[in-house]
Amino acid sequence: MTRPRSLPARGPLARALLAVSVPALLAGCGVFSRSTNAGTLQADTGVVGYYLPATLAQIASGRTFGQTISTLQREAFEACIGRLGFDQQAQAVAFRMLNFMPFGGQNGWVQAQEAGLGLVNLATVSRSGMLVPIFASPVSVGGTRLPSAEMRALQIDQWRCWRQVRALTAPLDREGFALFQRWYSAETRVLESAPVQAADHTFSTCVLKQGAPRTAAGSLRQFVAWIEQVVNRGTGFQKFIGGVGGPVAFTGPVVVQVTPAAGPGGGFSGSGSATAVSRGRPGPGQSSAAVARQHADAQWSAVFVRCAGPLVAMLQAQLLIKQGVFMQAHFQQVAALEQRARTTMTRLERMAWAT
Repeated sequence: MTRPRSLPARGPLARALLAVSVPALLAGCGVFSRSTNAGTLQADTGVVGYYLPATLAQIASGRTFGQTISTLQREAFEACIGRLGFDQQAQAVAFRMLNFMPFGGQNGWVQAQEAGLGLVNLATVSRSGMLVPIFASPVSVGGTRLPSAEMRALQIDQWRCWRQVRALTAPLDREGFALFQRWYSAETRVLESAPVQAADHTFSTCVLKQGAPRTAAGSLRQFVAWIEQVVNRGTGFQKFIGGVGGPVAFTGPVVVQVTPAAGPGGGFSGSGSATAVSRGRPGPGQSSAAVARQHADAQWSAVFVRCAGPLVAMLQAQLLIKQGVFMQAHFQQVAALEQRARTTMTRLERMAWAT
């Protein structure tokens, strides 16, 4: 459902993760106040951090919430496959075959999306040298050494099980996306405000002096989108995204998943392989072209850090103010979404752990 950074484990390890994270998330879901201070209102609430973030702390809690949901989805799916008589190997194969996003990428896509709104830690970008993800060639699901008859049965039953999982999460997807659309409109008003437009002009002047084209210099979002295209040119990723979602896919928090869980768009989901590739020297299996793409990412990430400071600071302050107003206006909807999240987790747990 969200922005996990590594493939969630199943079985006892996942239960240990959930034992720690779910109570904290549920506690966060229950913390509501009508205070106009959005930072204290929802700073520890995963649902808000996922759909309506305005601070880095909220984004972090949103990732935790989403990773919990994604872990539960995978366990529910594999438990369903197991109850149909397939062993653990077949369960894993079925999950890997749900590979709607056939690309492997470095961690960074979520950061890129947040950077377009100024919700990014410039010190982290400076240290990592990575503002956007670098996607690799299509990822093979591999490990599908099952008898042909069993594979045919599995290919049919996997969709039956995935539909059952999606039926449990669809209400949360639908209600969350509806609220996200309203928040996105509020974000857009911030981006179009006179102070931000003036800061955009300063940012534009700076990146143009560093060699960026004018088509990339209109705003943080334009600049980040341009870097994505530069570092992923020739991979087929941009064409793939365009075919799946078209231009609308870039109007919100598009998600590259490592589990087949729904993103804020209400159903765009996919499994993938997140791979951290070292910078500098080519690593095992890395081509010189891959290293060149990493260097391009690092080069333009440094430009972003150099030029975006004042604009990032302004956006973070303005978004927090706007979120306070938004929470007051949509308090009941946010509270209902929090309750929906609790209900969804409970239902996924029952499906995942039913005997």
